[in-house]
Amino acid sequence: MHLLRLAALLSIVGLVSCATDSPHRRAQSFGEHGPYCADIEAAFRIDFSTDRAARLKRIASVVDLSSHEQVFLIEAALVGGFSSDQADVLSALASNPGLTGEARSYLGSNIERIDFSTERQRVVDAMIENDAGR
Repeated sequence: MHLLRLAALLSIVGLVSCATDSPHRRAQSFGEHGPYCADIEAAFRIDFSTDRAARLKRIASVVDLSSHEQVFLIEAALVGGFSSDQADVLSALASNPGLTGEARSYLGSNIERIDFSTERQRVVDAMIENDAGR
């Protein structure tokens, strides 16, 4: 009986820690929810990395994403999956002419979370190219 109570307590603690450390939670300090938050959340919930990345990449190309949505997208892209998929999404966002200064700084400070240096370089190159076009 005590083991069942302990298991229930541990699962509740696990759920709470997941909720407090979710990608959307980390974006809270970058403003209010926007119209694309639900789309980003739905894409984030897709299990297969390549399918998730394809959906997130389409969203990353939307020019009028808010800073909150862009940071949420960065976090959603960086949680799990293949480095190449992460780089595809983040390169699309880095190339977006609507990339905000806040999101650009956040992306730059989190670029090391991509495992492979070649994939990190793709994102950095996209950021540099976007800066040159402004």
